[in-house]
Amino acid sequence: MTKHFGVKKLADINITKGHNIQISGEPSDHVASFEPLNQVAIHPYQFKGVKPKLLVKEGDTVKCGQPIFTSKSNEDITFPSIGGGTISKIEYGERRRIETILIDLSKDENKETFKSYSMEDIDALSAESALNAMKKGSLFITRPTLFDYVKTREQLINASEKYFDVLKSGHVKIDVQQKFTLEEVGKAHAAMSNRKTVGTTVLVP
Repeated sequence: MTKHFGVKKLADINITKGHNIQISGEPSDHVASFEPLNQVAIHPYQFKGVKPKLLVKEGDTVKCGQPIFTSKSNEDITFPSIGGGTISKIEYGERRRIETILIDLSKDENKETFKSYSMEDIDALSAESALNAMKKGSLFITRPTLFDYVKTREQLINASEKYFDVLKSGHVKIDVQQKFTLEEVGKAHAAMSNRKTVGTTVLVP
């Protein structure tokens, strides 16, 4: 049995007011049974905007979670295997487009391991280390974030100085709506979580 994974277009449901979605019927209580899978497949061409570059070849043994192809435009973006076993076949379409990667699953189906972090580790983790850990786990951010500009301490200090220079000049003004002391940090968190704040919230030392 082969299970194919790809991007499937779902039906559009437009909500014009309220949250009462008019869907008739009710879910069935039938529980379907199936034979264990012995093969899975992934279709790289279905990932829109990605030109895949293979990291494996037929006959290779892969672990579940191991990167098997990357994006030619950004090789930091990797796509993992959805099963552990052997690459049995790589199917190509027109102009050598990678259509399908077939993986014969092994009985033990080994899984890729990743470094874990405790809460204490996370507090001391640099932005660069966090991003590297995400990339290893095939997690990536599609838009630039603050981490993309302040990966190092030097970049952070430089960006901070420029930011505060703009504030001091008066060209940009921040409208502070709420102020909390450090002792009230729990109160501040509760207010923000419960959507009781508007605009900028500042913790005052």
